[in-house]
Amino acid sequence: MSILIKQSTFKGISAGLCKFRRCYICTSTALQSGDKIKLPHSSPENIQHDWVGPSDPVSNIRQFKYHVPKNETPIQKQLRNRREEVQEWNHAFWAKHNRNFQQEKAAFIKETLAKQRARGVNVERLNTEELAVFYKRFLDDNYRLHKDYNREWYQKNLGLLWPAIRANIEKLFR
Repeated sequence: MSILIKQSTFKGISAGLCKFRRCYICTSTALQSGDKIKLPHSSPENIQHDWVGPSDPVSNIRQFKYHVPKNETPIQKQLRNRREEVQEWNHAFWAKHNRNFQQEKAAFIKETLAKQRARGVNVERLNTEELAVFYKRFLDDNYRLHKDYNREWYQKNLGLLWPAIRANIEKLFR
C-alpha cells in the first residue's frame, strides 16, 4: 500500500529539510509520477539520516525512523532509545485521544440530529455553532488530561537534553 501526496504540498514546508536530505518525501527513494509523489507505506531500511515519514492517520503524528550509525556508542544508543520511547508515548497518547474525540463527536452528532428530527427539523448536518458546543464540552472534559499531557511532555523532552548534550560532547571529541 502506498500514499499519494501532491508534490506542491511540500514545496515550502520541506524546503529546509531537503537541504539536509532528511525528509523522506524529498529523497530520491520516493517515486515521482506526474505531480504526485508515491510513498511506500513502511519506512526504508538502509537510511543514512533520520527519516521523517508521513503522519499517522489516527494520531496525526509523523513517523520517525532514527539512523543507527555503524559505530554507535552506548551514549548515542541511549539517546536514540529515549527519543524512540518519547515518540512512541506521544503517538500512543494522540492515537487514543483522537479515537476518543471521533467517537464522542459521532455520538454527539447522532444525538443532536435525533433531537432535531424529533422536534420536526429535517437537517443532514450540524452547523459550526452546534459543533462548537461539542468542542467546548470536549475541551472542558479533557482539560486535566491535556494539562497532565503537557506537563509530562515537557518532562520527557527536558529529560532528553542531558543525553543529547553528552552525545554531542562525545561526538565533538571523537
